[in-house]
Order: sequence, then C-alpha cells, then structure tokens
Amino acid sequence: MNQKKCSLLYPDINARYRTLSDVTMHDLGMDQLCKKLSAKEREQNYIQNVMARMYADPAVTHWNNWCLTQ
Repeated sequence: MNQKKCSLLYPDINARYRTLSDVTMHDLGMDQLCKKLSAKEREQNYIQNVMARMYADPAVTHWNNWCLTQ
C-alpha cells in the first residue's frame, strides 16, 4: 500500500520561507507562548521553530486554512 504524505503546515515540502529573528519572536511574545504550550524545553524549541517560519506564498496560507476546515 502506497501512502502519500500530507503536511498540515504546508502543501509543498520545498516551500520557501523566512525565519523570524529571535528578537522579533520575543517582541511578539512567542517565547512565552511556547513555554505555556509545553513544559519540556525540547518541545518549546520545536514549536518556536515552526512558529518562526513565515511563508510568502499564498498557497501555503490557503493550505493551512483548507486543512483546518476538513
């Protein structure tokens, strides 16, 4: 059985993104938010790395919206 992988974060694994700086993440309060989401530092770092990615392609935003409504 061949199963196709589906990402909830982006439609194309090669999608281009920019990473927000640590200062920007702090200014937005993302560091504190990540601490509230998990008590484990490793998980906090993972969540923060995902949240720091900003995609310019509207298809990525559309994908996120589509996945959330399914």
